[in-house]
Amino acid sequence: NTFCTLLGMPFGPQDAVAARRAAYSSEALRVARTTAPLDMVKQLQDGILSESDETVNACVAMIWRCCFTEDDTLRPEVDGLAATAIVKFLAERSLQFGGATEAIEGLCRLVKSTADTLESHAVVALASEWLPAVGVQRHGVAVRTMIFDLLEDLLTRRAQDLQNAGSSFLRGFCGAVDGERDPANVLRAFRLSKHVCCVLPAEVVAFHVSDVFDNLAAYFPVMFVPPPGCSVSKQDLREALHGAMSEVVFVEHCIPFVLGKISSPSAAAKQDCLDVLRRCFACKADGAPPPAAQFIGEVLTSLRGEVLRLSALTTDSDRQMMQEVLSTVCDAVRSVRMLDIGDVLSALSPITTAAINTVETGSSSTRAYATMLHAVGASDPTIANALVCYVIPLVTSIALEPQATNVQKDGAIAMVAALLAACERCFSGGTSVRAPSAEARDQCAKLGHELLQSSRAFSRGTAADALATLGVLGSHDAQWLPEDQRRGTYRALFLNATTEGGDHVAAALANAARVDGATVADEIEHVTSESSALEPQQLLVAYDALLRSGSLELTEALLPRAFIAMQNPDAATTARWKLVRQGCDELGQRCQTPPKSVVQALM
Repeated sequence: NTFCTLLGMPFGPQDAVAARRAAYSSEALRVARTTAPLDMVKQLQDGILSESDETVNACVAMIWRCCFTEDDTLRPEVDGLAATAIVKFLAERSLQFGGATEAIEGLCRLVKSTADTLESHAVVALASEWLPAVGVQRHGVAVRTMIFDLLEDLLTRRAQDLQNAGSSFLRGFCGAVDGERDPANVLRAFRLSKHVCCVLPAEVVAFHVSDVFDNLAAYFPVMFVPPPGCSVSKQDLREALHGAMSEVVFVEHCIPFVLGKISSPSAAAKQDCLDVLRRCFACKADGAPPPAAQFIGEVLTSLRGEVLRLSALTTDSDRQMMQEVLSTVCDAVRSVRMLDIGDVLSALSPITTAAINTVETGSSSTRAYATMLHAVGASDPTIANALVCYVIPLVTSIALEPQATNVQKDGAIAMVAALLAACERCFSGGTSVRAPSAEARDQCAKLGHELLQSSRAFSRGTAADALATLGVLGSHDAQWLPEDQRRGTYRALFLNATTEGGDHVAAALANAARVDGATVADEIEHVTSESSALEPQQLLVAYDALLRSGSLELTEALLPRAFIAMQNPDAATTARWKLVRQGCDELGQRCQTPPKSVVQALM
């Protein structure tokens, strides 16, 4: 062949090195670029059929490289028809042993440059025939990277043709990414898996969705330590994998898979499970429940078990994990907030039914359920309203039964306090929660006042929290607690705070004063002016907690009385004097001119 002789390209295996050197020389490419690429294929037939792999590689390299100019742009004469023919040749050549690497590189380069003009049947053939046959994972990292480049380009620019390739393409794709270990390619495989399922028809994806998800799940949880010089981090892989797994199309496979791993003793694995679940339950822009909402029963049951287990542990890491689990519970619950109240309660039954049962049976896990109810209620006012209307009447009726035990009463008041605090969180966030029925409200107050007199510290303190929060809710909306009852509640709390062991009660009233300071201050004024029998030492304990509330109205009202109580020699201690000084400092920071009552008292 005169042309090949001119290029110095003999075809014998003994001249392989010379052939390769000639094929990559600038002189060879300069000559080749004066010939049409299809003519080059014909003129190099002998070399392509050579027994020397080096010679075959050299010929294949010459064919695809001559399609480009010296500045690496596509030659003008390589139109859609010519490109289609060269791509077909390279695809066939890449499936042979000799010249496969050069053919794949040329194929990927040429498709990338001609993706907009390549004929549709060629793209469909690449996706449905070549990709399943090429055996991507048999090749080295560089070749696999080129093929991933090709897939990314076709998904972006020739989506319609890939849709026509259908199931054959998806089978080939699954084989291409299955078992990938290079960090950069694994990262791209995650993103491509997500992209593929968005591009292909739903019926095609549904047929192969388990295969695609299994490829992703094999990498979960991400256990990766980047080697030196690696540009891919563990967080990069984690973010891409979780984003792909939580795609809507994978939900039916993803949630059961993740729930099966959430009890892992590894904190990192558990956090990964929670992150995927949160992504699955992310609400749509229109507020409609996401597809994951159909699994909310299973999810809440599983997460409930985690909360109960973690509630028995005391380390900081366990408490942090508890917060993450509760956050995931809230995300799952919020996904159903747009449903009717009956459907909402049905979705929440794994928590509500079990919570009520623990009160009824006197279980020791009532506090853990109270924690869950608070978190769930505080997550959304609609959810809070559903819980208040359903849970509070049931647990208070159990606790107010004549034969109710102390354990049942403690469990009921814990859940009432938790739900009322959740409602207050909603109000403080700018959203209102509808009050329960007057009967349910009165039951709350009755149970709270009963346990406020208890000798058990937990009962007394929790009752104080519930009553103080009920008063604050009444300040937002009188339907929660009419004004006369609200004022009476504050008086009862203050009187109780001035008795022995009333520290927690005083703290609860101080919390109420942060929101409803003026009313709390008025009622304390009335109590202290009408009663002279209050014990000075305990009175100062109450003042101590109340002054720390930060309420200006309360500080103005209490500071003079605290000073007066200080005159009692039994109450005068260095710690109490420090209290008065702190109160003066706080008051001075809030107003330039101290109230006249304070000045007079200090004089």
